[in-house]
Amino acid sequence: MSSSTIRNWSKSIAGFGMIHPSPRCLDTADIIILCINFSHSSLLADTLDMFHNTCGSPQRKIIVEKSTFPLNTCTQITHALLAHPTHFDILSIPEFLSQGSAIRDALCPDRVLVGCDGSESGLRARDTLIGLYANWVPREKILTQSIYSTELSKLASNALLAQRISSINSFTAICDASGANISQLTHSLSTDRRIRGEYLSPSLAFGGSCLEKDLRMLVYLCESLNLHHVARYWNSVIEMNDYQLHRFIQRVKEIVVGIESVKITVLGLAFKKDTGDLRLSPSIRVIKELLRQLPDIHFSVYDPVVTSWQIINEFDASEKVEPCQSIDEAAINTHCILLLTNWDEFYTQIDWNAIYQKINPPGWVLDGHLIVDVKQLELIGYKVYQIGH
Repeated sequence: MSSSTIRNWSKSIAGFGMIHPSPRCLDTADIIILCINFSHSSLLADTLDMFHNTCGSPQRKIIVEKSTFPLNTCTQITHALLAHPTHFDILSIPEFLSQGSAIRDALCPDRVLVGCDGSESGLRARDTLIGLYANWVPREKILTQSIYSTELSKLASNALLAQRISSINSFTAICDASGANISQLTHSLSTDRRIRGEYLSPSLAFGGSCLEKDLRMLVYLCESLNLHHVARYWNSVIEMNDYQLHRFIQRVKEIVVGIESVKITVLGLAFKKDTGDLRLSPSIRVIKELLRQLPDIHFSVYDPVVTSWQIINEFDASEKVEPCQSIDEAAINTHCILLLTNWDEFYTQIDWNAIYQKINPPGWVLDGHLIVDVKQLELIGYKVYQIGH
C-alpha cells in the first residue's frame, strides 16, 4: 500500500475516538469511523448530537461502527439520524485486534467482517469499504454479513476464547486435586485435530479490557432476549475465571500464614505479556485481595514494561506496594515469589540460584503460568506450587 494512497484516504476518513474531530472534518469526510467506548452510552449520544449540530453537508457519507457495540446499535444510529439532511449508510466492521499484536493483526487479519443493512445504498457503501480493505487484505478474507451478525461476531469470538481459557483452567483444579499433570493433559489435547493447541495454556485467569466486558455484554443480551439458560451458561465462564483466581489467592494465604511481616515478590503486573495494560489484571486482583485479607504484608513488584508510576498510581501510593527496577531487587528478603504474568524473560533470564541466596526460607515460588522447571527449582531448595501440578 503506497504512502500516497494512505494520504488520500486520510483526507476522506474521520475517526471518533478519545478526541472529537472538527466540524469541518465531518463535512469533508466520506467515511466516519466510530471508535468510542461502547460501555459509555453517553458518548454515543454525544457523538450523534454532534452529527446533528455540526454536520451540514448534503454529501452521502458512510458511518462505520468499529468498536464492540451492543447488538442493535447500528439500527439505533440509523433511527437517530433519519431526520438528518445528510444520507448516512451505517456499516458494522468489528475490530479483532489483540493487545501486543495490534499492528500485525490490522495488517494481516484472519478476516475482515463487513456488515450492512442490505439496501441498495448499503450495498454500495459495503463495496466501498471492501475496496478500501482489498488494498492489503486478500479478497477471500473479507466476509460480508448482515449487521446483526457482525455485531454479534465480536462478542461470540471473545466469549469462545474466554470459555476455552476457563475450560483449561478448570482442569488445573482437577489436576491439583487428583495428582494428574496439566502439562501432560494439554499436550494430549493439542494432538487432537479437533481441538489443537490454541489457548490451551493454563493461567492464573484471563484479564484485560475485552474478554470479561464482552462476556458480561453477552450475558446481558441473553437476559434481554429471555434466554436465561444461555445467560447462566456464559456467566459460568466468568465464575470459573474468578474461581481460578481465588484458588491461587487461597494457596498464597496458606503458605504465608503465621509469618510475621511477610514480604511477597510479584513478577508481572500487566494482564498479559507484551503490553503494559493493567485493566482487570489478575496480578492486581491478587495483590489487592491479599492486602485486604492480610494486614501484615508487603509487596515488591517488578514488571518489564509497567512503569513505577503506574504501579504507584494503581495502588494509591500505598507503602505496602513497592515498585522495583529488576527481578533481583524485587526478590531481596522475600518470603514468597509469585509469577503472575508470562513475560518471556521470566522463562529464560531468572538466575534462580542467585536469587535463592537473597530470599527468606523456606523459599516459596508460586507459578501461575507454568513458567518454571519445578524439579530444577526443588533441587536448588525452593518449595514450588505450580497450577495443575
